[in-house]
Amino acid sequence: MAMDQAIRGLPEQFAWVPVIEREDALSEQTRGVVVCGMGGSALAPDMLTAGDPAWNGGGNIVVHRGYGIPELSDLDDRLVIASSYSGNTEETLDAYDAAQAAGLATAVITTGGALLERAQRDDIPHIVLPATGIQPRMAIGYSILAIAALLRHGRALATLGTLAARLDTAILEEGGAALAGALGDRTPLLYASDRNAAIARFWKIAINETGKNPAFMNTIPELNHNEMTGFDVGVVARELLQRFAVVMLTDGEDDPRIVRRAAALQELLQERGIPVHEVALAGDERFLRLFSSVGSACWTAYHLAMRDRAEPEQVPMVEAFKQRIV
Repeated sequence: MAMDQAIRGLPEQFAWVPVIEREDALSEQTRGVVVCGMGGSALAPDMLTAGDPAWNGGGNIVVHRGYGIPELSDLDDRLVIASSYSGNTEETLDAYDAAQAAGLATAVITTGGALLERAQRDDIPHIVLPATGIQPRMAIGYSILAIAALLRHGRALATLGTLAARLDTAILEEGGAALAGALGDRTPLLYASDRNAAIARFWKIAINETGKNPAFMNTIPELNHNEMTGFDVGVVARELLQRFAVVMLTDGEDDPRIVRRAAALQELLQERGIPVHEVALAGDERFLRLFSSVGSACWTAYHLAMRDRAEPEQVPMVEAFKQRIV
């Protein structure tokens, strides 16, 4: 599926109803989860927590991006969810094997591949995502619904389901195209509040993978204590500043102290000649605000690719990298 079609089709994902195969084996005793995944497959749990922060009270959801499983004191009480859109992600397969070897409660989210084969072989709970041919980062709607289903998070499932009718990514294209043009040849720095770190990460991934551009992200207030001081540079590094632009993901629902920090930071950056482009989260419900921003990120990245005559769908450097580590 072409990338522009995938972006316009994002709302349709929220009409999908996940089916848990072997649901009867899903543990009732778990007090939290560890989601093991990489790239786009690891975005959904962060977005779920961002959309309903109360759900993650006490660290209910831990996201593990890497080989094996994390060392947690309560790991035996957690459900390990191995999430890989393709089903062939090396790190996630290793995490699955480690969880099974440790005798941990395990579940799987995938479209197929070796991960689905393992889940069926071991007769464990799993959800098969629709294999529509989109890239993993664009399957964020399917993935978050699957995570919510495994967690039996009925409130989130109900709210997310409304996005099929309420989310309109097509109307966001004009703003995304304008931002891509405004960024010019500068490298974007994505800044957001800590509670919106997940959406800043999505923007970064979209610009990297779809836009084929470097991009970096950080959060307020942490960056006020370190990263921003890097813009007080001497003569030698001053030219480097001309290569950056900040995309400030603002949120009227943020703590007023964070809002004040973001405004002050914007002034300081602009005084140093660094362009700041504000993109406000908009909508009357938290998940709608987040996924509207996802749509804006996708369109910005798409038009960066079009500007550079790059292919927005494929990720050739990832494929080349895989060949070198075989």
